[in-house]
Amino acid sequence: MNTFSFFGSHTESYAITHYISRDYKEPGEHLNYHHNLVFNFSHVAMEHTLSGNSFRTETPYILYRAPYILHSCSTLDSREYERYILNVNMHVLTEFGGICDIGRLRNLPGCMIPMDTEGMEHLRPLLEHLKRAYWEKESKNVWVALTAVILNEVNRLLPQDISASTDKLSYIHELMYYIVENTGEDLRLGTLAKKFYCNENKLMRDFRTVTHSSIHEYISIVRVARAKNWLMEDIPISVIAERCGFTHESAFIRLFRTVEGITPGKYRESVRERGHLPSLKRIDNYRPSSP
Repeated sequence: MNTFSFFGSHTESYAITHYISRDYKEPGEHLNYHHNLVFNFSHVAMEHTLSGNSFRTETPYILYRAPYILHSCSTLDSREYERYILNVNMHVLTEFGGICDIGRLRNLPGCMIPMDTEGMEHLRPLLEHLKRAYWEKESKNVWVALTAVILNEVNRLLPQDISASTDKLSYIHELMYYIVENTGEDLRLGTLAKKFYCNENKLMRDFRTVTHSSIHEYISIVRVARAKNWLMEDIPISVIAERCGFTHESAFIRLFRTVEGITPGKYRESVRERGHLPSLKRIDNYRPSSP
C-alpha cells in the first residue's frame, strides 16, 4: 500500500526543525508545499525516491526538493539520524527584492549534494541561529537574512556540472501548483493544455521530463492526498469526492481504493483508531529536538 500525504503549512513563510531519530521509515511518497531542504549530518545508510528515481546515500548530504515533487526517504539501519529540515514558501522568494534566491536549483525537481562532516558542521551555526529565530518568533528581517545566507551557501556548494535548469520547462512547476490548488476543477488534459497555451503532446512530454510521471498519475495522487487530509475531519465522503473533482462518489472511492488499498471509509476508521496522523498544518510525525 502506498501512502501519499501533504506536509507543511500552505501559508507559513518558513519552518525549520531539528530532528534526531533512529529507524526512520516513511510510509510512502509525499509532497511539500514549500521548497524543501534537508541537511543530513549522519553517516547512516538511507534509501530515497525523488520524482520517480531511487538512490541510496551513506554520508552526510544536503538534499533539495522542489514544491509538489513526490519524494520519500527511509533509513536502512538503526544508527542515529540527525537532520535539519528547512521549508521555504515559494512566495518568500519574491519578497524583500528577491534576497532569498534558490539560484541554480530553480526549475529542478531536486538535487543531492554529498557532504563531509567538516562541511556540514560549518553550516550548523547558521541552521541553529535560524531555528532560534523561528522558535522565538523573531522579526521577518532576521529570518529572511539568515535564509538568504543559507540558500547562498547551498548554491556555492552545488557541483559545477549540475544540469542547467531551463525556463522552457518552468511552466510545469506552475502546472503542478495549479493542480494542487484546484483539485476540484476540470483537470482533463485538454483543459490544462489550453490553460497553459501548449498542445497536449508537448504538455505530457514536458510533464514527464520534470516529474517522471504522467499528468493523470500525478492528478490521482494529489486528489487522494487531499482527500486523506479531509478524511481526518468530519466531512461527508460525498463532499470530499466533490472537492476532489468527482461527480460520482463511486468513482472517487474506486480511485482511493486503487491508490491506498482500502476505501475512504476504512481509511477514516483507521485514522480514528490510531488517534493521530500527520496533519496539513505541521510536520509533526517525528519528535523534534528541543529549541
